[in-house]
Parts: sequence; structure tokens; C-alpha cells
Amino acid sequence: MNKLPSRSRRATAQAGFTLLETLVAIVIFSIGLLGVVGLQARSIQFSVDGEDRNRAALMADGIVATMWGNNIPSASLDAAARTALQTGATGGPQNATATVGAPDADGVIEVRITWRPPSRPAGDPDSAYTTKVFIPAP
Repeated sequence: MNKLPSRSRRATAQAGFTLLETLVAIVIFSIGLLGVVGLQARSIQFSVDGEDRNRAALMADGIVATMWGNNIPSASLDAAARTALQTGATGGPQNATATVGAPDADGVIEVRITWRPPSRPAGDPDSAYTTKVFIPAP
């Protein structure tokens, strides 16, 4: 006849099992928490990149508005854009440079803003925003 194990034998067989379950749960929770922190860091990085792109677009719009309003030739505007960038008057991205191309046969001018975010590694390419606009001849 089989006799059921006594209560004390069952307790010793399960001793430490709850502690092991708790440790495994803490490890799984920690991995999940690290994932959430990583996603938050990426989200902040994308937000800063979006802000820089928005500033570059506003800067390019300002350059084009200056060209339209003052009938400035593209060669003079390129120098004017660089001066504005050096003084920080344009509100563009940090470390930005602007180049304004010469008008093509159709009167289309390319405005290109390039910048390197401080957090980007040296080996990565610069960020760029390019817009093309038709400027009628004066």
C-alpha cells in the first residue's frame, strides 16, 4: 500500500521554488523595462531629428522669401545665406550650411540646407533638406 508523503516532505520538495519563480519574473520584467527605455530614447532622437528638419525647411523658406522679395541674384543670396547662418539669425539647425544653386534654363533654383547633429557619429552622412523653387526673372 502506497502511503502519501507527509506534509513536511512535500514542503521540502518545493522549498525555494517560489524564490526561483520570483527571480525569473524579475528578469523578464527587467528586460521589458529596458526595451521601453530603448524605445523612449529612439523616440526622443526622432523628435530632435524632426525638429531639425522643420528648422531646415523654415530656413529654406526664408531664403526663398528673401529672393522673391528683394530680387537678389542667386550668387549674392548664397553669400547672404552664409552670413545669416554664421550670425544665427535664421534659426536653422545647429551647424547648418546653406547653398543656393544657379537658376537652370527653366528658372528653377535649388536651395540645399545641410547639417550634422551633435549627437551623430563622425562616420554618418550629414542630414540634408533640398527644395527647388521657380524664381521669375526680374
